[in-house]
Amino acid sequence: MTSDRPAPLKHVPELDAVRGIAFLLVFCAHLWPGAPGWSWLNTLARYGWAGVDLFFVLSGFLITSILWHDRQAPHYFLNFYARRVLRILPAFYLLFLVLWLLNGARGGLEAPGGQELALPSVLPHHALLYLFMLANLSAAIYGGLYAPLDVTWSLSVEEHFYALWPLVVRRLKLRPLIILLFAILLIEPVLRYGALRSGFTDEQVYILTPFRLGGLALGSLLALALANDLVSVRGLRNAARWTLLIGGTGFIVAGAGGWIVPASESARRGTLIYTLIALLMSALLVTALFPGRLGQAVFRFRPLQYVGKISYGCYLFHWICAVIVNALLRRFGYQITWNETPIGQCVGYVLAVLAVTLLTCTIMWRVVERPILGLKRYFDAWGGRLHGPVRAAVPAAVVEAGGHSVALPGAAPNAPANRGS
Repeated sequence: MTSDRPAPLKHVPELDAVRGIAFLLVFCAHLWPGAPGWSWLNTLARYGWAGVDLFFVLSGFLITSILWHDRQAPHYFLNFYARRVLRILPAFYLLFLVLWLLNGARGGLEAPGGQELALPSVLPHHALLYLFMLANLSAAIYGGLYAPLDVTWSLSVEEHFYALWPLVVRRLKLRPLIILLFAILLIEPVLRYGALRSGFTDEQVYILTPFRLGGLALGSLLALALANDLVSVRGLRNAARWTLLIGGTGFIVAGAGGWIVPASESARRGTLIYTLIALLMSALLVTALFPGRLGQAVFRFRPLQYVGKISYGCYLFHWICAVIVNALLRRFGYQITWNETPIGQCVGYVLAVLAVTLLTCTIMWRVVERPILGLKRYFDAWGGRLHGPVRAAVPAAVVEAGGHSVALPGAAPNAPANRGS
């Protein structure tokens, strides 16, 4: 083992709050029923799909930070992929098991929006593609995403990124790595434009990996810039503040007015929309890393941080929790009808599903995820102990869901790592 090792990484709870925000955005997009007379709110809630782009930016940032920090570590690939398997796959396959068990239920279980909960009938031929993290490819080929599993398309995009990115980070030096990331950001809008003009559907452009790497690239650029002191924190914070002020206001206004849609029927608008939203989400991430007073109030809010800690399970299981709530409501004579539910019932329904989701995923976190994540200690890139000289801490925030670690600017070079899970 090399003695020239980077400082251990410390936990940044503010980035758990970022995950919490991302999940809540997606949750509202999926489960807000729609209330008559509240068209602006209904429309705005639909654009919670931008939470997926926040997940992408954060994932690019944390994964690249970890890989850059550990690029000289022994067993680099083994450690990285083993930790990814422990983080992603147990809850992922538990989702399929629960769906299989629910398929045996009788009594009209259905997903929000009226889709039947019947995995064998909906996915007779291409269920295996979902099992192998190819949900986006399956949906692009066969058409449509099955509601309780539709969230897995974004996991597919991230896993495709994880499959190759460790090799790229290991082999390339800093300058060509940054050039490659900028090339992705510049080329991807052109690919989207060409795809939309050549007959790709809006949904295909929305879910296929080659068209959705921009957020991951931006997060990766931010990680490398901070790790190598390529930007000033003050300049970064000012840029993020103005981006959020102008871009965030524009997004809310455009969203409420119905002028932003995934990909869009317009190839011209669909070309840039994801890149612009990824920039906005990157600014939000910077604000979490270096929060001012308002940022501290938001990103240090403990309940939001807790939602972020269990957000992976929440992201996977919120559809199923909605199915259960729907079944219970119908048993007691209540029916949630999309776009016809009074505002009070909409709020009550969303809060009920959120409560069931948080309770379910808290149990899953304690019983399934956290014990399995404890096995990560066997795949610590640097062995979890300090031997020999230690370099100054890497000035980058590094977070990994459910127990992320970080080395911040100015951290003590021998600060203890908070590996969590």
